[in-house]
Amino acid sequence: MRPTARTLLSLVLLTGCAAEPAAPVDLAAPSQDRRRQMEAAIGDCMKQKGFKYNPDTAPSGQKTNEETRREAGDYAALRKHREKYGFGIYAGYAYPGDKQAGGVDFGKQDPNNPIMMALSRVQLESWRATRDTCYSAAVKKFTGKTVRSEFDLYEQAEAAREQVQARELDGDVRLLDLAAEFGDCLKTKGVKVRSLKPTAVASANETALREEMYALGEKQRTDRGVNLPDRIRTLAEEQGDTGSTGHLMPSLSPGEARPYLAREVKIALDDLECGRDFYAAFKPRQRQIHDRVNREFGRGDGLAS
Repeated sequence: MRPTARTLLSLVLLTGCAAEPAAPVDLAAPSQDRRRQMEAAIGDCMKQKGFKYNPDTAPSGQKTNEETRREAGDYAALRKHREKYGFGIYAGYAYPGDKQAGGVDFGKQDPNNPIMMALSRVQLESWRATRDTCYSAAVKKFTGKTVRSEFDLYEQAEAAREQVQARELDGDVRLLDLAAEFGDCLKTKGVKVRSLKPTAVASANETALREEMYALGEKQRTDRGVNLPDRIRTLAEEQGDTGSTGHLMPSLSPGEARPYLAREVKIALDDLECGRDFYAAFKPRQRQIHDRVNREFGRGDGLAS
């Protein structure tokens, strides 16, 4: 999934110095241990360059049993979630305090926020640039990957994931048969299915709804003038990291979002009924690929969450 404007804002605010050699990462070690090593390397590098840095070693959230079941393609778990949250597109607006809604967890504060807030604009730009260099050195040390920034690592990991999925999922004969049945069912419900490849069919409805949401954001920008999403895009341009992620998110109150969510829920449930057999076979394979690529790029280990 592409980052939302809120995620993009977090990335550009945190966007450096070769780090001192660190102990090799034990890939069999718990993720939290690797995270500490990576953040410590970034912190040492920043300190050598004269900058303060607070390593972010907050524990990652553990998956619930329901989340694990959904990722395994369990029909009952998927239906229960979609009945309230749909695909998780408008749910974050309708339920702003609900983490399950798929929105940003504002309860988790970056430990470097106080440091950044105390810097002037020039100092902050220098801090970001230095962190990017330190971050890149840590990624190289712990994963062997060459990246310019956290955003660059995200983009590379997503591209790798899409390549693996195209090879392993879109080339699977059984999944192709199930995707064809799924796609035919969606067409009877008026859904425009652009491709019968498994990865395309799996995201057909969600992609269409997200495009509608981005169009709504663009319309609001035109109607209201410059707003927060425009500032987010400007910050991204300053960092040189726009690409296809510079979508404008609409501004919606919970009340305004509920009609959009109600429609989304209906579409998500129809989608699930059409894809019940497909998801049971597709989702476990997709989860395995995500985990494999994330581990390769150090995502979730402190280099990118």
